[in-house]
Amino acid sequence: MEVLVATAVFAFAVLGLLFALNVTTDAARETLRQQAIRTELQNRLARLSAPPFIAGRQTEDRDGITYTSEITSEQIKAADLTLMGGYWRIRVTAAWKESGKNYEWDVSHLAFNAKQ
Repeated sequence: MEVLVATAVFAFAVLGLLFALNVTTDAARETLRQQAIRTELQNRLARLSAPPFIAGRQTEDRDGITYTSEITSEQIKAADLTLMGGYWRIRVTAAWKESGKNYEWDVSHLAFNAKQ
């Protein structure tokens, strides 16, 4: 009888360890995927930041993630309220669905090109 109780306790301990291992690997996998998405967003933003800028929008699906790149001309007001041209808003968005939840991350910045 004592052997059966000891075996049952050992089995519960092993199941607990397996559950903890499963949760840990899921968290590691999610962290790696999020890091890959962040890296891809930064890379796309860097590639689009080299002039000349062409206004428009592009969408690409990759590995279940929809990346949208958008470049728009933007007028900036100076301190004396005059409009300054040559500024471009560059935005990259990643959208995906994971565990039944929708996620959307974006990065953007202003770039300047006096020749446009």
